Amino acid sequence: MKKGLFLFLLLQFFVFSESLGLTVKSQKMIFSEKEPISGKVILKNSSTSDFKGVLKVYLENEIDRKSEIIQKEIYIPVKGEIEVNIYFKKNLGKYGHALVGELYDDKGNLISKGEDFFNVCDNYWNVSLIAPFGFIWQQWEKIDDGVMIPKKDTKWIDDLINNLRKEYYNGFEKFFWAPDDFIDLTPEKDMWFSGQTRYMETKKGLIELIKKAHENGMKAITYAKLTGGGPVGIEMARRHPEWVWHYKGTLSVGRNVKQILEYDIPTKKFWQCWIPVDYNMNDKKVVEMGIKELIESARMFGWDGARWDGNFDVRSEIYDFEGNLIEKLSPDQVDSRNAENMRITKEMISKVFPEYVYGYNWANEGGCLKVNREVIELCRGGGLIMNEYINQADEYSIPFING
Repeated sequence: MKKGLFLFLLLQFFVFSESLGLTVKSQKMIFSEKEPISGKVILKNSSTSDFKGVLKVYLENEIDRKSEIIQKEIYIPVKGEIEVNIYFKKNLGKYGHALVGELYDDKGNLISKGEDFFNVCDNYWNVSLIAPFGFIWQQWEKIDDGVMIPKKDTKWIDDLINNLRKEYYNGFEKFFWAPDDFIDLTPEKDMWFSGQTRYMETKKGLIELIKKAHENGMKAITYAKLTGGGPVGIEMARRHPEWVWHYKGTLSVGRNVKQILEYDIPTKKFWQCWIPVDYNMNDKKVVEMGIKELIESARMFGWDGARWDGNFDVRSEIYDFEGNLIEKLSPDQVDSRNAENMRITKEMISKVFPEYVYGYNWANEGGCLKVNREVIELCRGGGLIMNEYINQADEYSIPFING
């Protein structure tokens, strides 16, 4: 009889537990190191009776760090739902944290427990769990029959950010989005085809996406490189050939005339291409154009950093428009100028946006293994060096993997 009574009470406890929902959510995925921690606990009573109890909330960090406990008396009517805001004056240190909530009944029994995870760090690269964003189909109401109509509301942004949070992504990189990845990161049009891969983009969608990401403590990283493309890049090369690198008098640009003519014309059958334009990184004025465009783009959209898929690197041979060699740089000179280009890039951008982060897709050829001036500059201040093909290591010859 006692055993049966015990099982009955135990069954009642678990049934009751399931009818009291507890959801914990930190306000942000990443907090700065001196920022207070905030979040909320959502409590839902699906049982057939009112609930009175106690909510306990605390922070956890590393293996054994635990904050003071915030304790609140709770009353939830039948079928009711309440939201409790939580605030801690300071964190427990850098890196990973858990915001933990525990719900107890009026007899002190633990009814429900939940947690949410976040990071504390000023340098995004130290804690980045980044999602890649190319063409975002979710923002389009219609994308067929040669017509592309963006959705009027921004629910697609809420859904996208919520899905990222469910998988604990704390940021994203938007690649191949700009009209030209070097010279035009501040589009004037509301809609455009990107200069690489011909993705259709919208200014409003991108601004609102980054705004919502920031509200959730996520970071937005833009794609960057020394190479542009598309109609914008080709037109820039036509107007200002001196801005483009050339080999023995021949401009380094793509030459598919048919694709350029049809590039901005919507068609029933979507097609993609890249018509590259290699800008002249040997000219400091051109380098500064690209830097200023990154700065203005951060003002326009709110970027938190950039990842270069091609640093602002110089060429070893410089020609005039007649094809005459006017300067030949030694490997040491190339390295010195490369480092200076990337140094001035950081200096100019960080002067305006001190928390801007810098990442580089620089390990494909094992470049990061040779500790030269450029590599030191890329790493300075906590820069990221990565290899975007690392998940295909079995198909590529990668020096630091294959020896």
